[in-house]
Amino acid sequence: IHAGLRVRPFNNTSAKVSLAFSDRAASTYQWDQSYYALLDSELINETPDSQRYNNHPSLSQYYMSNREKTVAKVNLNFIPDRLWSHNLFLLWDDNHYDKTSLGLEADNRQNMTLSSSYLPSTTLSVTAYYSYDLYNAEQNGRSFRGGVEKNAFVTVAPFPQASDPTRDWYSELDDTTHALGFNIEWQAIPSLVDIEFDYNFVDTEGKQTFNTGGASDLAGTSLPAIESRLHHIKLGSTYYFQKDLSIKLNYQFYRLSEKNWAVDDMSADSVDKVVLTEERSANDNIHFVGLSVLYRIP
Repeated sequence: IHAGLRVRPFNNTSAKVSLAFSDRAASTYQWDQSYYALLDSELINETPDSQRYNNHPSLSQYYMSNREKTVAKVNLNFIPDRLWSHNLFLLWDDNHYDKTSLGLEADNRQNMTLSSSYLPSTTLSVTAYYSYDLYNAEQNGRSFRGGVEKNAFVTVAPFPQASDPTRDWYSELDDTTHALGFNIEWQAIPSLVDIEFDYNFVDTEGKQTFNTGGASDLAGTSLPAIESRLHHIKLGSTYYFQKDLSIKLNYQFYRLSEKNWAVDDMSADSVDKVVLTEERSANDNIHFVGLSVLYRIP
């Protein structure tokens, strides 16, 4: 179901609002199909019936799960005069996997983007923007071992681990992104030389909290935040030899820094039976120079 509205209350102002709702319902989701499709019959016959699955039977793949989705968008344009143009975009995207007991239960994205353009002449334009993005997700899981503990179909105590709800864990993820930048395009010599300058800054932070269902050997410890920052500068110039032939010179600079516990806090022997590479988070300065020859076939 989708509804939209366009309005122009004033000559220099316009707005578009839309609201959409969708309901995806799968009546015959078969959780065991991947198991029988991936494994050979000899291995399947040697495995007890109660252990014949790859993903827990209560865990459905999110892209095939029942889902109720609501999306709202607002787009506002304001042009006060011939020099300026402003735009505001708002987004709210909400998903609920209403039949899911294990796996992704819900996720939500909110975005606000504000941009302005300044055109003092036909040969010069300046654009600036700021964007805020928030992503939230809720996910459930169950911790269990293999063998007899993998039996997920016991309904009365004592429970093997795969059937025990006290071994559930609950995670909430919050990703926040701030992005801003500006762009300048200048026809230094009309029809002969164009110059472009572009700067972007992106700052992200990811937080993840954990809780457990009460099993004594499960710890509901939240993870440290993951952070990253990116500065990107681009300077380019295009020289038009003739109508169908031009040369473009391009210089770019990247400055990327990260803090990631999953990389920085791991040594070669942090995980049992796995040898890690002791990789470290990015802390990079990158310079790029490019030269292009562009030819347009008449």
